[in-house]
Amino acid sequence: MEEHSIQHTIRILATFTTLIPIGAGLLRYKTAGKIFRLFLYFLIFGFLTDLLVWQLMEVSRNASFYLFIFFPLAEALFLLWFIKVTNASPIISKICNILFIFMIPFWLCDHFVFNTGEELNAVFDTSYEIIISILSAYSLLKLAETETELKKMPIFWFQLGIFIYCFTTFFLSGFLGTSIMQSIWFIHNLINLIVYLLFTKAFLSISKEKSSVF
Repeated sequence: MEEHSIQHTIRILATFTTLIPIGAGLLRYKTAGKIFRLFLYFLIFGFLTDLLVWQLMEVSRNASFYLFIFFPLAEALFLLWFIKVTNASPIISKICNILFIFMIPFWLCDHFVFNTGEELNAVFDTSYEIIISILSAYSLLKLAETETELKKMPIFWFQLGIFIYCFTTFFLSGFLGTSIMQSIWFIHNLINLIVYLLFTKAFLSISKEKSSVF
């Protein structure tokens, strides 16, 4: 019981670490450009969703559940769009367009057609995490081929954060429901903190004086 309480407390603290990149995004809001501003809005949306899920559990478990399963769909669609508009590869753009069309039907089938109701399906979540991992990794490779000063580019830090988040989340999901997960549950929160720091670095890499090319 005590361990569960500790996990709950750390989960809440991890939620509020989202405010770190949000604060950095607000600092660079005027020069961020449209696309990076939308990324900031997405982080705010994720933060508020996380808070609402916990609050709604005390009022309506059904509302909390539907909000919980809706966020991965919103996340998948946003990340596909973000990779598409920040990538110069026509191949990536075409793949993102195709995947964008199939994401909503896939999500509906996973949660409302093939779900037996006995437990939460994770097929959609795992699938989009693998897809985003591959696309973001390819985007990073293409970026490295064309740019020499990656560390100065906000998009590099955003793409790196997305890759680490999706790849590690997919990897850890393989341990769900196992005894191993009980001993490594804190790793997910640690990874989230690392990702948020990368997003913070991304926002702070945006110039203070001129608008971003995006």
